[in-house]
Amino acid sequence: MSDVVAVASSSAEGMSSDELDKAILRLPKPEQSRARNLRLEMPRRAFVLGRLLLRTTVARVADVAPEGVVIDLEPTGRPRLTGELSHYFVSIAHSASRVVVGVAKRQVGVDVEQLQQSPPQPRLMARVCSPDELRVLEVMNDADRAAAFMTVWTRKEAYGKAVGHGLDFPLSSVTVGVSGSTILGGKGDWHAADIDVDPRCAAAVVAQGGGWRVQLDQVEHRSL
Repeated sequence: MSDVVAVASSSAEGMSSDELDKAILRLPKPEQSRARNLRLEMPRRAFVLGRLLLRTTVARVADVAPEGVVIDLEPTGRPRLTGELSHYFVSIAHSASRVVVGVAKRQVGVDVEQLQQSPPQPRLMARVCSPDELRVLEVMNDADRAAAFMTVWTRKEAYGKAVGHGLDFPLSSVTVGVSGSTILGGKGDWHAADIDVDPRCAAAVVAQGGGWRVQLDQVEHRSL
């Protein structure tokens, strides 16, 4: 398992209100309260699906019952496991109805974003991209630039989650690239991989060190 980063993806698309209510009841009491306090339907679905998907994935990887997976939050809001599972690192991301989780025995971060049809504004590119990334993006046509920028964005946000900062770091100081795996400019040894979870989305996973591989599972929400 040390060389595997387990990634799982699911979608709340098509989940009925009755299915959502039943799914909420499968969460621990504090998470049930948190879910019901989310006023908007889409964030509620994403939260519930994310917690169920993460527990199911951890249970499969660690060979434990999902009910035994306790999810806590670090002060930064990053999820973490407690007790005998604390040596596993986890990450959750969602965009619209799509949810992605990552589990590994090394620091890990995942991100997923819906693809945009229009290219990013130059000011946004300058804030997010490193000089090397800008040079690659600037010679692309609009369609390729829009897709490549989302690759950079998801890799960069996954990196921020892996190191525990979210997006609270100088984004343009780190080069994640639009291809390859090595991340430059960060603290320590980090590598990225793009993950194919939905043709309408860009998604990425970043983990500490090298020599790891992604094991991706697509999970139907009704099976959780």
